[in-house]
Amino acid sequence: MLLRQWIDLSPMSCLDFSKKIGIPQPLLHYYMSGDTLPRIDNIQKIEKFTGGAVSGEDIVLYWLNTQRQRIQKNATAEGRHE
Repeated sequence: MLLRQWIDLSPMSCLDFSKKIGIPQPLLHYYMSGDTLPRIDNIQKIEKFTGGAVSGEDIVLYWLNTQRQRIQKNATAEGRHE
């Protein structure tokens, strides 16, 4: 499950979630948008707090897919296909 989905389904806001796990809210936003891959300790915090609903694998795969899409989009915009 994606972190954004978990937060959307929970009764707490992103700010509440970030405070509970000790991650600054702007950094949490970067994680949820796929801009930044969390450090392993932050991945573990997220996984533990969500009871495993958001796994480390989910987080890493989302980041990888986001990066792949950005690379493909940039390559297409530049007229290259990879």
